[in-house]
Amino acid sequence: MSKHTRKGANSRARKTSHKSLHLPRGLMLVVLCAGVVIGGIPWLMNRISRTTYFPVKKIMIDADSTLHKDKILAVSGLYPGMKMTEVKPNEVRKRIEAMLWVKSARITRILPGTVKVSIVTRKPIAYLGLETVYWIDEDGAVLPLSRRQAMRIPLLFGLSDTVTDSTGRVRLSSESIQRVRAFQSEIKQFDRTMPDRISQVDFSKKGDVAFSLADGYEVNVAELDLSAGLKRLDRLMNVVQNEQDSVRRHHINLCRNNLAYVW
Repeated sequence: MSKHTRKGANSRARKTSHKSLHLPRGLMLVVLCAGVVIGGIPWLMNRISRTTYFPVKKIMIDADSTLHKDKILAVSGLYPGMKMTEVKPNEVRKRIEAMLWVKSARITRILPGTVKVSIVTRKPIAYLGLETVYWIDEDGAVLPLSRRQAMRIPLLFGLSDTVTDSTGRVRLSSESIQRVRAFQSEIKQFDRTMPDRISQVDFSKKGDVAFSLADGYEVNVAELDLSAGLKRLDRLMNVVQNEQDSVRRHHINLCRNNLAYVW
């Protein structure tokens, strides 16, 4: 009799345990929302991937006219009809950023069926004289010239040391691009209008930089003394302009401390 009693107790215990698994619908919704909060988007996308819902219906490409949207779409591997969970943002981003004119890309999945591709293109900051003339951007990426676009930017010489990165992109060496950035930063701080007036910059001499201004000045200055040299240049240009001489081009050498040569 005692054995039968124990079996009945176990049966009641199993029934009680089984009943406790049935949660109210409201509580189930709370648990689902908690799963989204704790597990995040990957957890939600994993649940969606088990269904046939949410196909890609629209692909939005936000890029300027430098890039053809059809080519971006082909490189991305995206196409209407694929499942949203088949879109791997990191993989798509890497494919697009391997394109020559792409600086960065961001891929966003927007439920129920939209994928947005946002692209920042490379902007040339100067012409670069190598075996032929190219453009370079602020990261030192070497870019081919475009016949459709003429730009008012300086021509750089004396920076022939280029490297090829892991993506096959040709760039200026880190030392060379650092020299260009330092020069441009000092020039902008000194006079915001001066970058538009510089026509050529020569970095061929280590430690010195020579640049030509559109109004007829050719200047040599020490790179380590660039800030002080530009201040002396400003004073000298005022003196030279006040002389009202007939010389159309002035050569100014500021490579010696507290000395300047003008001819």
